[in-house]
Amino acid sequence: MKLSLFTALVLAFVVMSSGQSLETYQSLETYLEKYIVRLPPAAFPELPANLLQELQRRQCMIPQEAFSPANTKKANNVIKGEFARPGQTDWAVLCSVKGISTILVFWNGSENNPAVLAPWKDTN
Repeated sequence: MKLSLFTALVLAFVVMSSGQSLETYQSLETYLEKYIVRLPPAAFPELPANLLQELQRRQCMIPQEAFSPANTKKANNVIKGEFARPGQTDWAVLCSVKGISTILVFWNGSENNPAVLAPWKDTN
């Protein structure tokens, strides 16, 4: 796993401030995994019922951005917009299942055949 200098510095700060060493954890990924916050789809009341059901069926959890100031924190990684064409409401959701996040794009608000984009480990 390749870490940026910023990520490595943040990790070093967290380790030093917590009073624990990385040896306490089986691997760096296990250590990082402990700090990822994921919300269930039901935490997003703006999601249409059919998409909520599909995300639950897929066992999706929605990872949250970790570095916003505390006073601006709100649930994120669920957006709607006119991605395909004007006047059509599409939804994009970051879906994490078993430590892998994928962007799901639901065209025209339909749960059928969403685009599945950019699978990536949550700890990267």
